[in-house]
Amino acid sequence: SPEGTITVNGVDYPDRITEEQFKLLKDCGINVVYSHEIFMDDPASVAELFKAMDICEKLGLVYFVRDYITDQYCWKTTGIGKDGRQQKLYNEWTPEEKAAIDAKFEANLRVYKDHPAFGGVLFSDEPGSANFEGIRAGKAVFDRVCPGKRFYVNLFPMYTSAYQLQYGWAKKGAETDPEYQVYVHTNLDRFKHHFKQFLEIVDPDIVSYDAYPFARLRDAKNSVHRVLWDMTQYVTSECRKHGKEYWHFLQVGGR
Repeated sequence: SPEGTITVNGVDYPDRITEEQFKLLKDCGINVVYSHEIFMDDPASVAELFKAMDICEKLGLVYFVRDYITDQYCWKTTGIGKDGRQQKLYNEWTPEEKAAIDAKFEANLRVYKDHPAFGGVLFSDEPGSANFEGIRAGKAVFDRVCPGKRFYVNLFPMYTSAYQLQYGWAKKGAETDPEYQVYVHTNLDRFKHHFKQFLEIVDPDIVSYDAYPFARLRDAKNSVHRVLWDMTQYVTSECRKHGKEYWHFLQVGGR
């Protein structure tokens, strides 16, 4: 969703959390938006959250919160590793650590869950299978505190390295799997194993993933990736089989 005032690469961007910006979304036919990352320990971030939800309430939009604490269910930063962080997975935590994050997540939810625009949370974006135990734990807290609201996880597409499918977006693909090779030589069977684990461990209400079939790939200026058909067919079939709600991802944009 539109963000507040930010600076990126030395460039200052104005506040976009305005009724005008959200109305543009509504005029496009969009009825659900999710927030940029919210830090509940930062009063300015919380103020932006409620400013956006107030606008959504006025316009009749549903708002999903992207609470930073949800990332911590996927991994805890324990130090500086080779890739800038060292991850301690949820199933490696002590019972005390698990209880502490559950209590913190519940406290965060109680701050914003009763706002009329609140529709649920975007809990995780592109997690790996090693993160699924933590996501399941977070979902248990959410379902207890926010009955009737939506718990949303966005999955990887099928053109993802085995390394990323295991460890998530924070882990870059192995050097033997450069982006070009992964995109061209996709592996739907590898994704099927990942998706089966997601259904069995997390037991989601909603299934969705991002995929970008329209890309300029080296000399091919107007290519369409097979993910548009193969993955859609597989995931929708599995959703019907398991009674899961499917949210389709659309690649849109322009100059």
